[in-house]
Amino acid sequence: MCRKFTTYLLVVLLLLSGVSVFAQTNTALSFNGATSDYATTNPGTFFVPTSGADMTVELWAYIPISAPTSAPFYRFLSEGFSGSEFAIGYNSTNYHLYLVDSWTDVSGATLTPGQWNHIAITQDAVFDVRVFLNGVQVDSIADQTASFAIIANGMQTQFGTDVDNSTFFTGAIDQFRVWDYLRTPAQIKAGMYGNID
Repeated sequence: MCRKFTTYLLVVLLLLSGVSVFAQTNTALSFNGATSDYATTNPGTFFVPTSGADMTVELWAYIPISAPTSAPFYRFLSEGFSGSEFAIGYNSTNYHLYLVDSWTDVSGATLTPGQWNHIAITQDAVFDVRVFLNGVQVDSIADQTASFAIIANGMQTQFGTDVDNSTFFTGAIDQFRVWDYLRTPAQIKAGMYGNID
């Protein structure tokens, strides 16, 4: 009996030590909407006007279960100015993915609060846009009017707020990526958890 208990205790201790050895350091951008915090890039870093350019945008977003609902929409990222904004965020009443300037509400993409959600958006040379949630295509729209290319050169990208700094996201964003080519569904799915060169 003592031998079995000792073996059981040793296995439990090894499992617990293995978890701590392989735990990852948290490198996500965390935002607290109550303190109006956000992050910005240098102007013109990501979205530059290009006619007929392929592009893919990916990010992981975490919305806490207790996220505020005082504003109707919260943005994970935004760029541009009022009336001409590219943004990815969510509708706080139904957790649908919210895209500006292409769609207002992507009803096929419902984000799950309390867990990480992978979001990918692609645009091809004829402005056909596809939206992926957790590696699965959930929506598309043909012949958009330059969805990613509407922003004037020299604008900065903001994380955790809208272009007017009027609403502030509570949650976290990680592994934001912009590709200057059209990633395939297989590449998006494989790259969700894979290492990037």
